[in-house]
Amino acid sequence: MSNNLKGILYAVLTAFLWGILAIALKVAVSHVDPFAIVWFRFTVAFVILAMLIAARKPQYFRIFRQIPLTLLIAAAFLGVNYLGFLQGINYTTPGNAQVVMQIGPIMLAVVGLVVYNERLTYQQMAGFALAGVGLFFFYREQITHLIGSKDIYNQGMLWILLGASSWVVYATLQKKLVRSYAPQQLNLIIYLLPAIGYIPLVSFSGFAGLSVSMWLLL
Repeated sequence: MSNNLKGILYAVLTAFLWGILAIALKVAVSHVDPFAIVWFRFTVAFVILAMLIAARKPQYFRIFRQIPLTLLIAAAFLGVNYLGFLQGINYTTPGNAQVVMQIGPIMLAVVGLVVYNERLTYQQMAGFALAGVGLFFFYREQITHLIGSKDIYNQGMLWILLGASSWVVYATLQKKLVRSYAPQQLNLIIYLLPAIGYIPLVSFSGFAGLSVSMWLLL
């Protein structure tokens, strides 16, 4: 299989799982506190990744000897991104959160231009401008049809924008870190730090009495 085909298949799989994730989070947040969900996601991700690395690449754990400050900052911002996205879904809808979150890649492209001196073709610049106009009209259309819940919707929008902005910081720092470390080695810290950081905010009593189907959803 060619690398090009592999890339396409990975992209399709990612888009498919990304779509399912938003719907699953909308259902989960009606039963479990948002902080608990975010903590659970990071904790499970770290545990599974740590077991895989222990079996295949134990040398990756050497990163714990001296953790780069940049990596700690990146992990903190990804933790904010997860919470912002979830709260956006909580206060609005999965579809809305998915669309508005695309502001993140647009902002990352701008960072690439400013920080990394990347170049955009005229077609790409036109594409970004079109995306920006589309997001504006999407927001305008949504807010126009809301009755009595505009404040809640705008609150959700602010959470999504916070999540998108946090992701841009994380992605920018990650782009520099992957030059020196393996991606999964970085993920050990990126998953662990938010899992620890959210513990004081988690109401663990919310996990009591969950049905089997809800545990599977989580």
